[in-house]
Amino acid sequence: MQHLLLCCPSREFIYLQSAMEHSAQVILYTLLMSERYLNTDIDMGLLYYLHTDQTLGIKVKRSDLIGLMMRRNELASEILKASFSQSFPAMLQSPSSCTGCRHLTSCTIYHKVHGGNTATSGLGDLFDNLVNHLSVAHHNFLKHWDRLIDLEARTSQGQEKGNFTSSSLQFWEQEFCTILLRP
Repeated sequence: MQHLLLCCPSREFIYLQSAMEHSAQVILYTLLMSERYLNTDIDMGLLYYLHTDQTLGIKVKRSDLIGLMMRRNELASEILKASFSQSFPAMLQSPSSCTGCRHLTSCTIYHKVHGGNTATSGLGDLFDNLVNHLSVAHHNFLKHWDRLIDLEARTSQGQEKGNFTSSSLQFWEQEFCTILLRP
């Protein structure tokens, strides 16, 4: 009898809420594992739902992979644009789409704090219900910490670039390292 070693990602969830989203995560994990184990083509994964004790095998289909990569590229493009413009993308203005979104609360709060209102959100009473409790102090607090986080991110981006372009001697001279090894 010949034994077969199978390498595949598995993902555990408590509830079976969004099987499509869960499957997409497993497919992305197969890509990561394929990259990690270079000569291995990992084309399947497992989903396990703890609440129902259900296990599902997820087979990677080329069409699903293409769709995921397209969405990933769109997201990366929007993140890049936002990092240069220092602004958020426009709200979808679709109550039916936004109601089920897990980012609805943070999205509406940021929209409100950055000058948005019920009309510009396109969500009507849903928007008001989520943000009407915010005071001026809340707005100031969020803007202050948002600015500090942006400043920290810009500072760390500059340091990361230096990590790859500086020599070990430069690191030693700037006191970024404690030991300098010489050949």
